[in-house]
Amino acid sequence: MVAALAYNQWFTKLYCKDLRLGSEVLEQVLHTLSKSGSLEELVLDNAGLKTDFVQKLAGVFGENGSCVLHALTLSHNPIEDKGFLSLSQQLLCFPTGLTKLCLAKTAISPRGLQALGQTFGANPAFASSLRYLDLSKNPGLLATDEANALYSFLAQPNALVHLDLSGTDCAIDLVRSWWGKPIQGDLGKPQWASVSPPIPEYTAPLRPTTSPPQLLGALLHGCCSHLTYLNLARNSCSHRKSREAPPAFKQFFSSSYTLSHVNLSATKLPLEALRSGGCRVGGAIQGSHRERGGVKEGLLTFPNRALLQGLSLNSHLSDLHLDLSSCELRSAGAQALQEQLGAVTCVGSLDLSDNGFDSDLLTLVPALGKNKSLKHLFLGKNFNVKAKTLEEILHKLVQLIQEEDCLEEASRTGPNTTLPTQSLQSLSVADSRLKLRTSILINALGSNTCLAKVDLSGNGMEDIGAKMLSKALQINSSLRWGPHRDYLTWSPSPSPYIHNLPACLDALDPSFQKTPSPRTISNQKDCVPGP
Repeated sequence: MVAALAYNQWFTKLYCKDLRLGSEVLEQVLHTLSKSGSLEELVLDNAGLKTDFVQKLAGVFGENGSCVLHALTLSHNPIEDKGFLSLSQQLLCFPTGLTKLCLAKTAISPRGLQALGQTFGANPAFASSLRYLDLSKNPGLLATDEANALYSFLAQPNALVHLDLSGTDCAIDLVRSWWGKPIQGDLGKPQWASVSPPIPEYTAPLRPTTSPPQLLGALLHGCCSHLTYLNLARNSCSHRKSREAPPAFKQFFSSSYTLSHVNLSATKLPLEALRSGGCRVGGAIQGSHRERGGVKEGLLTFPNRALLQGLSLNSHLSDLHLDLSSCELRSAGAQALQEQLGAVTCVGSLDLSDNGFDSDLLTLVPALGKNKSLKHLFLGKNFNVKAKTLEEILHKLVQLIQEEDCLEEASRTGPNTTLPTQSLQSLSVADSRLKLRTSILINALGSNTCLAKVDLSGNGMEDIGAKMLSKALQINSSLRWGPHRDYLTWSPSPSPYIHNLPACLDALDPSFQKTPSPRTISNQKDCVPGP
């Protein structure tokens, strides 16, 4: 079948994901690529490729003069530097460059990345063609000065729309020096790139410049006007002592025109930054850290504060998804969010899961309710508090999802019309171990007319929660995607909750408004007692 593609001009894409290919099939893939003049996209994701295959692939690209490939995905294969260096050499000869390049988790070292950056700079076609770049899940890839060649490319006008650098040890606030052409102009006045940016003149490596911007500074100059997806999760800030972020950090988020997704989850703040400085609250500088539960807790430092300040100044964006989960924000983060989130009107979806807010949710939840642009909110894994405090927090959440503005708007429009534009439409408290107190939220679902999706999974609501959930679902007319895992996913041992499973499922049927939740049969069967 693969061999036939060499002579078939109809198909333009060869796709293989999570399927280990044998040597014979891989030989046919190479044969197809050497002959085909119509194959535009090649996806070999987690296909068991080795270094020698990629070296042969590079040779095939050089042999086929009619090759029209413009999208290449080799993610989750141990390519390593030998294969990657050969591939980089051939990419120099692509007359139109590539529009998409995915190399996630390919065991590339900084040396291989340097070759890629130099290729991007030496082949000017990449500046106007490359729109999708994924280098994620390559630890240490951006931790050394070899990354300077890539930063140099990013700082020149380019066409990037999707950039994923998660898990590459990129210091997102670090100001670097690189080898190549310096950026002209003031950092405070970004040089906007058009949707089809002009092809920059490539400058061969000469000597390090003295004052280039950091990563976001490079993006500010290179693709700020059209970048829509930015993933910098599981990276860090530099280990330098400073109270303020580089100017470009704030300017990037205040100047972006088309961002729709920003992921900074698990971005760790350095210990030095936590210990030095503080944030101004109520006109006074607070201490640099305090003790909480025996754990030293630092105040929120410049990266996240600069992010919020930048977004509050941005009048171009709307419905941005901002992921700040697992950032260890704790009390300092909750305080900063309370102070500044009210002025941020461009964020429509906010993920604050697993940040150790705990009792600080008592004041944070009402503050979140004041931001009328929020439509989707994720608060799971933040409820490690005593029972009395937990109940107070859950009642605050009930007030959040039953805001008068939302209820009045829903009553005017009716249950069969589009949901109001300024109301919370989805809420997640997944994996929070609420147990029986989940019923406080469940009770509010019956009369709620705004929420379209609720995730109560991983909370162990038990039998009484399943009963209450079935009653709430019978009344509710707005949920389109219900809480499902808690009453459909069971422990391997026989469970008394199985008796309430039919009631929960039947409750989804009477209302045509609801889309039935997935019924995980493989998990249900483990709950049925044996003969």
